[in-house]
Amino acid sequence: MGGMAIMLAFSNASIFRAITQSGSPTSYFVTVVANFYHFILVQTLAIILALLCMAYPNDGTSVVGFLSFTYAILVGLATAGQLLGTAQIFNASGSLPERDDPSKPSDDN
Repeated sequence: MGGMAIMLAFSNASIFRAITQSGSPTSYFVTVVANFYHFILVQTLAIILALLCMAYPNDGTSVVGFLSFTYAILVGLATAGQLLGTAQIFNASGSLPERDDPSKPSDDN
């Protein structure tokens, strides 16, 4: 959740325009938000399953709890990797010249 807040706080208009890809439903921004939602959902379910494993200790709940915990860790690593990709996009866009209106050609011609 903190990573998402940082991403939104440090984005400017040109970066946000680039990652939203003109409002595309499959844009990088929507993908990042969906992955963060999945991360939070998996972490919450893993905590609930851990509590159930403590309340009802047996081999079945222990296996399910362990597998959900393992998956939650892997989702956390994948989310961290996506933050690295986002940082690379922000870094690359920082070197681009500013343009007021993307529909107008630049003066560089």
